[in-house]
Amino acid sequence: MSLARLLPRLLLRRHRRFLQDPAGTQTRLLRRLLERAAHTEWGRRYGFAELARARDVVRAYQARVPLHTYDDFRDDVARMRRGEADICWPGRIRHFAVSSGTASEARSSPSAAKCSGPIVASASR
Repeated sequence: MSLARLLPRLLLRRHRRFLQDPAGTQTRLLRRLLERAAHTEWGRRYGFAELARARDVVRAYQARVPLHTYDDFRDDVARMRRGEADICWPGRIRHFAVSSGTASEARSSPSAAKCSGPIVASASR
C-alpha cells in the first residue's frame, strides 16, 4: 500500500484513540515531553526526569511546576532569542511566534518545530 493511502488511515486511527481516551492520551504526552526535556535547564530546575516517572504524572507536575506569567518567562525567551540552547526545550529554538498584543504589548514565544512531533504522534500511543 502506498504511503499516500496509508497516512490517512494512520492519522484516523490516532484520532480515534484520542477520542476514546483523551485524558490518558494527554497524560502519556506529558510524560514523553517531560522525558524529552529532562536535560534542559527547566528540566533540571523542576526535576522533569523524576516527574516523568511519577505514578500520577499530572498531579506531580502540578505540585512541582508553578504557574508562570509571561513576565516570569521573559528572560528565558530573551536568552533563547540570543541563541542559547537547552533552556526549556532541547536544542536551540529557531522559531518564535509573536502575539498580536491586543491586551498588552506584543510578546514573543518560542515555537520548537521538534516539539510538535510528539504532540502529533501522541494520539497513537
